[in-house]
Amino acid sequence: MLSFSLGGDGTACPPPGKPKSFQNCSMTVLSNNGGQSWTPLPNWSKHSFNTIVPLSTGSFVSIGYGLKFTDARNTTAVQSGWQGHIDSTTGTLIIDTSFNITFRNDNAFPIVLVHSGSVVKTTKGYITTLYGHGPGVYRHWTSHPTVYVVESTDLKDWSVISSIPWESSFGNSSDGPGEPSTTRLSDNRLLMVIRIDGDAPYWKSFSSDDGHSWTVPVRMVSPTGLGQWSVKPRVRQVPGTNLLVLLGGRPGLNLWVSQDFGNIWIRYNIAKEHNNQLQQHQAIEHNNQLQQHQGVQQRTTQNITELLYTHEVVDCTNWTAPRANPPQTSSYFGATFARDGALVLSYDRLSDGWHGAHINGTWGSFDTMFTMRVFLQDK
Repeated sequence: MLSFSLGGDGTACPPPGKPKSFQNCSMTVLSNNGGQSWTPLPNWSKHSFNTIVPLSTGSFVSIGYGLKFTDARNTTAVQSGWQGHIDSTTGTLIIDTSFNITFRNDNAFPIVLVHSGSVVKTTKGYITTLYGHGPGVYRHWTSHPTVYVVESTDLKDWSVISSIPWESSFGNSSDGPGEPSTTRLSDNRLLMVIRIDGDAPYWKSFSSDDGHSWTVPVRMVSPTGLGQWSVKPRVRQVPGTNLLVLLGGRPGLNLWVSQDFGNIWIRYNIAKEHNNQLQQHQAIEHNNQLQQHQGVQQRTTQNITELLYTHEVVDCTNWTAPRANPPQTSSYFGATFARDGALVLSYDRLSDGWHGAHINGTWGSFDTMFTMRVFLQDK
């Protein structure tokens, strides 16, 4: 399943048939063939999610994004959660049970708090991450952002076991540490990659005790001055291998692969590959069309230029490279592994930044979601 926002930050976005607008409504689609094709769930507008945790029973638990506090001291936060499954006949999402998901912190959370982390299994149950900040002006919070690591045995009740707070070495960042992504490495350690800003490299930290303590965060920049950057990292250990993958961008869309637990990374330019794939597809379809119509030329792809990224996205080499203005992509990825071993990436192509598509958009007249299947070999 893939859930994605239909509007950017602060964009009014009513689902079809709904008279009232609200922020960041989401759409959920389903694939039964490893991400090669997608179908909207019949009740997609009712139940969006931030993280899906598969269970051994074949059902799954949904953990959302936003939280609300139950007390004035900000020690307990809750959100609505549910356990469900997909009806194999109708493709309908069935909610088996609904419940409150509770997050507790004896030392109190900041007033702004969201769930935005991977769920990782541990010997005691599960861990995931929250992050948030206190009041103040953008980039000058009175309470600097903090990542909280929380633990649960049942995916419903969570308690803080550690944290990664802002520190001066991060710089005067607007967002960091935030948008954490965590995976279990093949040597059993945990690796967390965090965003610091929208134009800065990621930072990383390791845990050898299932998230109860973490190494001092390290800036992810190579001796050449390049590195891995800059928003919403997605880090995953490739099952059954020593390969580690990291997805991110802004500028750009990038896949980095490591064979040494995240020390050295090889970059693959997904935006460039996206353009190549679309142009090859168009050429094949065009030739087929010519054969069928005996030389009558017809465009078979809806305005191919509205689906391609320009050099401002494709040619970027690091976080200091120029980005398209308005951006042609949020550079946010989704990442999961299909049963056939494919790494399924999801990403967007925007027509007018994240403020909504319209006929006079800078980069086209419609926004688009794509998925790309990537096969990795551990050599």
